[in-house]
Amino acid sequence: MTALAKAGFDVDLVGVSKFEDFLGQHARARVFGATVGGSPARVDILFLDDPIDDLRVCVTPALDFDVFASGRHIARGGSSAEIFFAVSQRVFALASDRRARDALEDAFGLWEPRC
Repeated sequence: MTALAKAGFDVDLVGVSKFEDFLGQHARARVFGATVGGSPARVDILFLDDPIDDLRVCVTPALDFDVFASGRHIARGGSSAEIFFAVSQRVFALASDRRARDALEDAFGLWEPRC
């Protein structure tokens, strides 16, 4: 919550994320709804019990995305709007706002995954 507040997020919703089983393992996952600069935004954060090595996300121009771990395809998704990803071996985050993703990177030592 502190990282989101630093990014200018006025959090008005905290709930269970629909992505809790997205990576092929059940993850403690939360969604944060907020307003940023007068616009609605959303951040889903998955906290992984088992670390995932070499987590990559490839996004197509059509906003579909594929997730890979150690070279193995583990998930596919899509969106009607741009999604910003941040990862570590134990955290996978999806944000609808670049500022939120950047704040999560700073607060949790995450990085933008490569394809």
